[in-house]
Amino acid sequence: MGTSVSYGGPKGKNPLLPPWAPPIDNPVPNGDDSPVQPDGDGAPNGPDQSAPDNGGEPNSNAPAQTGSNSPNLTPWSAPKGSLSRYAGSLGGGGGQGHLRSAMRGFVRAQGGASRASQAARSGRATAQRLGGVLSTIARSGTAVAVESLGLGQFVGQDANTLLAALVDRVAPSGALLEEAAAREATIQTLEELFQNYGVQDNGFEALNTLDAEGIKNTLEKYLGNYIYTRLVQIIGQKLESRSTEDLIKVERAVKDYIFPRVRLELMDQTDMLSMDWGNAQGQLFVDQIYREGYQLIETMS
Repeated sequence: MGTSVSYGGPKGKNPLLPPWAPPIDNPVPNGDDSPVQPDGDGAPNGPDQSAPDNGGEPNSNAPAQTGSNSPNLTPWSAPKGSLSRYAGSLGGGGGQGHLRSAMRGFVRAQGGASRASQAARSGRATAQRLGGVLSTIARSGTAVAVESLGLGQFVGQDANTLLAALVDRVAPSGALLEEAAAREATIQTLEELFQNYGVQDNGFEALNTLDAEGIKNTLEKYLGNYIYTRLVQIIGQKLESRSTEDLIKVERAVKDYIFPRVRLELMDQTDMLSMDWGNAQGQLFVDQIYREGYQLIETMS
C-alpha cells in the first residue's frame, strides 16, 4: 500500500538513505567519545559504559584513533569499512564475512548492546506507545483506540490519511536523527500492518482481528526497522559512490541479516494483552527487547 508518508523503497543517488537523511556532503558524525579499537574481524570492541547524554546522536567531537594498528580511525570506521567491502564483493559470493562484521561492528561501536539500547531513546519511547495502541485495539477494538488517540475525525477517510495521523500520534517528528529513525520505523511497520490486515479495502475496523501474536509480530518488525534505519544513518553513507543496483542489493542483504535475528524470546514469555504499556512495566519490557535485539545482531553469526 503506497502512502504519502512512506519511505517507499530505495530512490535517488543513494537508495540506502531515507529521504530525511542528511546529504552526503554533510555526513553523520563519525562516532562517540569512547576510543574503540578494531578486533580481528574488523569490528571494534569498546567498553560497555552508560550512553552519553547526547540525544542518541554520535558525538561530532569524537577524537580520532591513534596508534600503529588503527591510524585515524573513529569507532565507526571499522563497520563502515566492512559494509563498503561487502558492497565491493557483490556478485563474487565472498562477502558474507564483511556483512557480519559490519552488523556486529555497528553495535560494538556504540559500546555494545546495552549501550546501543540506552541510546535509542526515541526508539524505545515509540515502541512503548506502539505497544499501547496495539494492545488497546486487540483488547477493546478500534473504536476505543480511535477515541483514546483523538483520531475520530479520521475515521472513514482513506487509509493513507489514517496512517499518517496514527504515525503522528505514535512517533511525533523530531529534530534528531534518532527521532527520525523511530518515526521512519513506525511508518514502515504500520504500513505493513495496514497491508496485512486489509485496512486499505476494509477500513480501520479490519484491525479488530489483531491478537497477541499480531502484536508480537508487529513489535518485532518495528524493532528490525528501527535497527536497520539507524544502521543506514550511521554507516550507510560510506556507499554513496556505489551504483543504484548495488545499493539495492546491499539494502536487501542488510534487511535479510537483521530481520530473521530479531525473534525475541521475551515476546513469547509475555502477555501482550495485559501489559501496562503506559507505566514502568511497559518501559522495562521495551528496554529489555531493545537490549535483546541488539545482542542478537552483535553476537549471532
